[in-house]
Parts: sequence; structure tokens; C-alpha cells
Amino acid sequence: MLSYLNIFLLLTTISLTTTVKAISVEATSNIGYFLHVSDIHYDPEYYPSGPDNCIFGTKVGTGCCRKDNIPIDPYNQSSKWGDFNCDVPSFLVQHIFNWTKYNIPKVDYIFYTGDSASHHVITQTVRQNLDSINTINNIINYNYPKTQLYQVVGNHDTYPIDQTVPILYPYILKNISNAWSKWLNTQSITSTQTGGYYSQYITSNVKVISINSIHYDSDNIFQIKSDEEDVRSGYQWNWIENELKMSRANGDKVLIINHIPPGSGEANDYYVHKLINVTDRYRDMIFLQLYGHTHEDLFRLFYNSTKKEFVGYGMIPGSMMTSDHDPCFRVFVYDKTTWNILDYHQYSCSLSQTIKNNRIECRNTYNFTSEYGLEGNTINLDTMVKLYHALNSTNAIQKYHHHYRPGSNNNNCDDQCKQNYLEEIVFTID
Repeated sequence: MLSYLNIFLLLTTISLTTTVKAISVEATSNIGYFLHVSDIHYDPEYYPSGPDNCIFGTKVGTGCCRKDNIPIDPYNQSSKWGDFNCDVPSFLVQHIFNWTKYNIPKVDYIFYTGDSASHHVITQTVRQNLDSINTINNIINYNYPKTQLYQVVGNHDTYPIDQTVPILYPYILKNISNAWSKWLNTQSITSTQTGGYYSQYITSNVKVISINSIHYDSDNIFQIKSDEEDVRSGYQWNWIENELKMSRANGDKVLIINHIPPGSGEANDYYVHKLINVTDRYRDMIFLQLYGHTHEDLFRLFYNSTKKEFVGYGMIPGSMMTSDHDPCFRVFVYDKTTWNILDYHQYSCSLSQTIKNNRIECRNTYNFTSEYGLEGNTINLDTMVKLYHALNSTNAIQKYHHHYRPGSNNNNCDDQCKQNYLEEIVFTID
């Protein structure tokens, strides 16, 4: 029997198949694409026409747009498509993924860097948050049933959010590993159950390592702050070190996926020093790090002040959630033989135009190398350092500012704005 979700998506697929023409892609057998999405924050109780400004909602960051919310002036009624002040309805998520299915190059892999559950802390339950993870997985699987999906645990993908309650977290991880089981091998399922992390080969010599950053979240009452305490994560750092040592011996390339990036206020000192030191020691193998959490389109550079050099970088695509900006996602272009990252195509979906026209309105907002004058460069540490220095120019910083929150940052970026961006990008350790 077809579920409501399947019936909806089937009708949507039939409609789009007859009206949408896929983007033409140059037939080059050696060029591949993969999709990076993050921070969906699905609200199962989202209610069209609910207030987008409410008591116990907007002011404390837990969101509104629910049927029983008490409005505060000024407020608007939320659209069925979503609202800039709220978590997102499944209706929007379904249509975005369905749009990608027909309008971006065929992707070989999907990387989802976490946070399926909403911000509604007060009314959340364990079951609701786990159901949110399952709902997002089902939407992705419906649209991409034959595409390999790699995921991470976000700080909202638990209960309560940010917390690893000892008596409860093993149950949550067991359910998450079940939700991910279609895409994981037996060993990866076991390590996900143990600590919420895993590694798996993408190809014979390319490995993905999924890190669980919530163990080191500074808002987590049970956060881990030392090697002695890391037993509570299942010794994640020992595991990461062993995985990288084995990969070096095998001549592998490594792609790291993670949720909380160094430099985020929720990343504790123990975590960022461990992560950046690992990045430094194995930077000859780690060719890309993908993060989420911040909700904006940005990148981070990791700097070692003792060595006086940059030792790593992380890429963040912006959130699919309408977090005071239009929903975002990213398509990377890579060489299938070398796994060099050649470019990325950034997409956003205009919420205002979507509501106005009553259909999803997404577009390719920019392509990285051409937008920043980096044609001929692969995306690597040197390229990202080059971009960082280029942001001192007026033209580049205005572009970066405009893309940071698509549909929102239309004003100019002054000197203080530029300084804020430059300071945010670089995270330094001794």
C-alpha cells in the first residue's frame, strides 16, 4: 500500500516529468557529481497559516508556525511552502529533492551533514526526533533510491537536543543506525551504534570518515573534554587515528564528513585541537572536509600558529532550512579517477518566488571557480587560502557577502563587515 508521502511524490514526479527539462551536461565519462545538503530541520507539526512570530518561539529561537502558537505582533501567517522564521515543512523538502532529481547533473553520491530534527525543544520527544530522521531519509531515498547516501549525526539528531544522556543515547544511536542501514555495511552499522561514527570505502581507494561531533558540543552537559573521558564516545579519537593510519598504509584518499566545524561556538577546545591536529598530520590524504551546523554558505581555514601555516579547511553549503535565507544545497564536480575536486555549483531556492508562483523556484546561483576568478584551480587547501586573501578585494568580498545568506544579504559589505568575515573564516590553534 502506498503511503501519503509516496502518493504525493508520485504525483509530483509525473507532473515534473512532463514539464521540466533537465539541465544539459557535457558528456564526459571521467567527470562526476555529488550532492551536499545540510541542516534541514524538519518540523512535523508545521502548520500553514500558523503565526511566524509567537510567544515562546521567535525570541528564544525555538521557532513558530504551529497551529497552537500564540502570535505576537507583528506576525504573518506561514505559507504551506515554509517561512523564514520557522523550521521547514516536509512539503518544501519533498519538492526541493524532487527538483534536484530533474534539474541538476546526475549525482553519484549524496552527503548529508546532519540536523533533521526541529528547534522545538519544549515539545520534542525522542520518538518525534527519530521520526524526523526517518522522514528525511525516506524523502531522499524516494528520489534517489539507487544513490549511495553518507550521513553524520547532528546536534539536533538526539534528545534533548545537544545532549548525549548516557541512559538514552545508546537507544537513539541504535535507531539511527537502523535508519541508515540501507547505505552502510555491517561494520559501519556497528560503529554507528557504538558512537555515532563510521568509515566506509566510496571506491577501492577513497574512504569517507563520518565523525560524531555532538560528543564534544559545549552545550552538551555530558560533553567530552579529555582523552580519559573519551571512553564515553567509544574512543572516537583512537578510532579516527587508526582509520587514518590504515588509509595511509593503503594509499587511500580520505573525505571527512562532520557536523560542527572548528570555530563554531559549540565546538569545545578539546574537540577543535584534536580535529585540527589530526587534519594537520594527515593533510596529504584528507582531500575534503564537509560540515554543516552554521546554516550559512561559508568556508573555514584551520591555522597552526606554531607552524605559522594553514593546515586544513572545511566547506559548508548553507542550510536547506529557511534560516533567515533561502534554502541552499551544493553540487560538487570531481574527477572520478583522481578524486580531485574541480568545482562546485551552488544552488538556492527563492522562498518568496516559490510562494508567489506556488511552485518550487530553485536556481544555480553561482559556480565557485568562475565566481571567484579561480578557473583552472582544483578545490584544495591552497585554493581556499588563495580565496581568503582575495576577499580583501572589494569585488570578492561583496560576492561572498551576497552568497552568505542567499535572498537576504543584498546590501553592501563595509570594512567592518569584511573584517568580521575574515576573522570568522580562520580558526587558529597553537
